[in-house]
Amino acid sequence: MALTRLGTSAYTTLDATKLTGNLPAISGASLTGIPSSLVKTVGSSSSSSAASVTLTNCFTSSYDRYLIFITAVNATSGQDMRVRYIASSSGELTSNYRYAMAMFHSDNSTSFIEDQSTNGILIFRNGSGAPSNGTVLEIQGVNDTNSQKMCSCISQHHHSAYFSSCLSGGGNTNTESITGLKFFFESGDLESHTITCYGVAT
Repeated sequence: MALTRLGTSAYTTLDATKLTGNLPAISGASLTGIPSSLVKTVGSSSSSSAASVTLTNCFTSSYDRYLIFITAVNATSGQDMRVRYIASSSGELTSNYRYAMAMFHSDNSTSFIEDQSTNGILIFRNGSGAPSNGTVLEIQGVNDTNSQKMCSCISQHHHSAYFSSCLSGGGNTNTESITGLKFFFESGDLESHTITCYGVAT
């Protein structure tokens, strides 16, 4: 590779064979024009009914923060959708979840619900039979074995008589790293769904 010093007659040639030894590292903090992005890790989409949907191997060591998008969920009217963690050693965690949810309804009413020991984290309530759900679930610290894995959720859906927006958050008392998620309704099947997990690259 030839290097030219402008404005003089001096020329310097840098041969690739001279690039040996320990070269200085480039600090990523000094680089510009590199945007954050979402990197798809796994997804599930089907028009067939299923009692539950499990996403396995959706978390890797490459990312610590994940966004899960849930759209076009068609279910039995009036049912609640929940999510469970799949732990690295214990498998599916079926108990010891804690969550709190605030719900805002288009009929000018509000409602709240929480639970200290249940079988999953509530992500939306009283869904209608139509595929109208839109949910974003955020989970951080999936690889951390020293703390409980907390998640937050925003969902919109409609019931037979009103539209609802739900804000919820929760976790499990288990501190293992988690590798996957299971989505299910308290009663009835997911008649159709699209669920996609993305790692957040920063």
